[in-house]
Amino acid sequence: MAVYFPVPVTPNGRQDGHQQHSHPQWPSPSAFSGLVTYQQHLPHPPYHSPSSHPQQVPIRPQSAGPQQPLTHHWQQQLIKYEASRSAAAPHHRARTSAFTMRNSTKSAIPITNPNQHKQQGSISDRTEATTDDPSREGTPTTTDHPSSIAAPVTTSPPLLPRPTWSRPKDEAMWTTLDMGGMRLKNLAASLFKLNYLTTLYVNHNSLAQLNPKISQLRNLILLDLSSNQLSILPPELGMCTSLRELLLFDNLLETLPPQLGTLHQLTMIGLEGNPMQANYRAILQKDGTQALIAYLRDSGPVPAPPPERIWRFMPSAGKKEADPEDETFTLLCYNILCERAATPSMYGYTPSWALSWDFRKDLILHEISSYDADFLCLQEVDTAQYEEYFMPNLEKHGYDGIFSIKSRARTMTGAQRKLVDGCATFFKKDKYALIEHQLVEFNSASHFKESHHDDKNSNGSNSISDDMYNRVFTKDDIAILALLENRRTGSRLIICSTHVHWNPEFRDVKLVQVAIMMEELEKAARGFARLPPRLLDGSHDAPKAAIASNGNGAANGHANGAGSSGESSDPDTPELSPSTNTAVSQPRRFAPTYDDFTRIPTIVCGDYNSLPGSGVYDFLANGHLSPTHPDFMTYKYGKYTDTGEGGGMKHPFSLKSAYATVLGGSELPLTNYTPSFKGSLDYIWFSNHSLGVDAVLGEVNEAYLEKVVGFPNAHFPSDHVCIVGEFRVIKPKKTGKEANGATNTNARPSAFYNNGKGRK
Repeated sequence: MAVYFPVPVTPNGRQDGHQQHSHPQWPSPSAFSGLVTYQQHLPHPPYHSPSSHPQQVPIRPQSAGPQQPLTHHWQQQLIKYEASRSAAAPHHRARTSAFTMRNSTKSAIPITNPNQHKQQGSISDRTEATTDDPSREGTPTTTDHPSSIAAPVTTSPPLLPRPTWSRPKDEAMWTTLDMGGMRLKNLAASLFKLNYLTTLYVNHNSLAQLNPKISQLRNLILLDLSSNQLSILPPELGMCTSLRELLLFDNLLETLPPQLGTLHQLTMIGLEGNPMQANYRAILQKDGTQALIAYLRDSGPVPAPPPERIWRFMPSAGKKEADPEDETFTLLCYNILCERAATPSMYGYTPSWALSWDFRKDLILHEISSYDADFLCLQEVDTAQYEEYFMPNLEKHGYDGIFSIKSRARTMTGAQRKLVDGCATFFKKDKYALIEHQLVEFNSASHFKESHHDDKNSNGSNSISDDMYNRVFTKDDIAILALLENRRTGSRLIICSTHVHWNPEFRDVKLVQVAIMMEELEKAARGFARLPPRLLDGSHDAPKAAIASNGNGAANGHANGAGSSGESSDPDTPELSPSTNTAVSQPRRFAPTYDDFTRIPTIVCGDYNSLPGSGVYDFLANGHLSPTHPDFMTYKYGKYTDTGEGGGMKHPFSLKSAYATVLGGSELPLTNYTPSFKGSLDYIWFSNHSLGVDAVLGEVNEAYLEKVVGFPNAHFPSDHVCIVGEFRVIKPKKTGKEANGATNTNARPSAFYNNGKGRK
């Protein structure tokens, strides 16, 4: 039975004569009074609706002395405190909600159709209505984040998080559980399997500890633990990053675990009625909940680092030991999260010192240098950092590089242009020579007209759909191609690195972008295959005119996609015979030739912002995609969506995923990790007719991930993790003339390279 009395509140915030715990209380900055409830607990108390008892007039006690003004934050604290103490009856919130819903439901039923009830929206319904609304694309929660498939953090006003669970259709969609006022001493383990809960009331019980499995309830928005006997909170509570309200009134808490600093979306933490240490109380009273959470986040200890990622090998990788002449190389692919995108509003769970670019750039450089890969394919590299940091430092490790920025930079000058990010590819200049590089801009109308010259409208002119203009050409994502040759063997290699659009609402755009990339890759490969082979020895005294015609090489520079230095990176040219200036006694050795452009070893890697099983993934893996694929939705893109003969997306390369090949068909569990999303978005694809994969860098330690809410953090400088693969070049078959050492009059001399750049 709940009886309402006008009971004065003591200066420490408790009711006279009804102390629940005997411990020292916070000295309140001022006494406050009001109407509170006194519950007389009976074995089975009957419930009376609030309307069955007339409201009493509050009796406010006279203050004994002058009162200290309350801050706005503390006023909100006391309002929540009073409401919490008035909810001591068993299942108070559930009964009040049922009473309210009963009245509102009756008034909402149309007289003309009493059977048509309005269904209450579930958490997933509200999510679809907020986070997935394309009209919201211009808000900071979406377009300000260029990398992830979903923005990792929502901003004020907060939106409901996308649930990571799915429930059977026949199961009731309830997301709130009220277990308050039941004098519970323990919580059943089965409770923590209800990971779809968004609101949990376990207030006014007798809990002396909170099960660490509370971390499994990742979708909780409100958790009320008030009026229990908690003296300590488990650090695992910090994993519930969706929390907006955490009510801990009237407990025995003296401190808070620093792991609560990851609760970046928390707007109310209720601590009144606890013997909390003075500095926490002072921060909460002066600056509010978010300031206290930020203090916990930035002042907490650095957690232990994870174990090193383990290399995963192919069973057949041992063959390379039997033939040391096999050509191998390693490649690293990494979205490094550019400085502009790493904002506190997007990554509020990351300590400010760990989010700063000065800290992250050093960690990134140390990480990529430690793998000593032959190729580094980086995404989200801004112009200034490429020129001033990465290129100078990586050059010390023997790298040269190319770089291209996104299309928006064409409209910018000066400092603004330097903040635009793009893609960078670095290569070991003593092992590989750059022949040519190309930029692929996905929003280029001229490219699309050239590639789709057969697509004609009724007037016979090239037709570009409105969807192409409105959805694809408004995005400035890019890819870069690097055409290279091995200096020792002369074998050729194509490296394609890309950063595809991130927004999941534009999965059709992702498909078109990847289709454009593969078309440009095909054109580049065809031209590369027609390039004459190079002589591998120095015995051929090439005509000076032929050397001079290739003497300029690629232009130096940084932002426009060239390397770092004008110094020659050529290997020493073998000396010719002093007597004859020729070496007629030895057969001339030629570099491999490629009659079929698809036989050129090819790597296609990057951040595709697409999960396994998506249209992008299936297209790259299978070489074709139906024009009716669901990822196109209802949009029209010329031959890509033409259901007639020749319609759909196609590419001629036989590509396989490096990780899926080594891991038995599965990708890494995650390459992107934030509180709202974890999954595999980054891939390394290789041409399996000309390359074999020997090993890949394994996953991040699972036990470590269970204690981390998301990246970046003290050990991972980006919200992505790097992926690395080791590959072996499959030697192409020699033609009859090559096998007999016949002279190729069109062969390029060994002095073809100039300054490590090749032809322009």
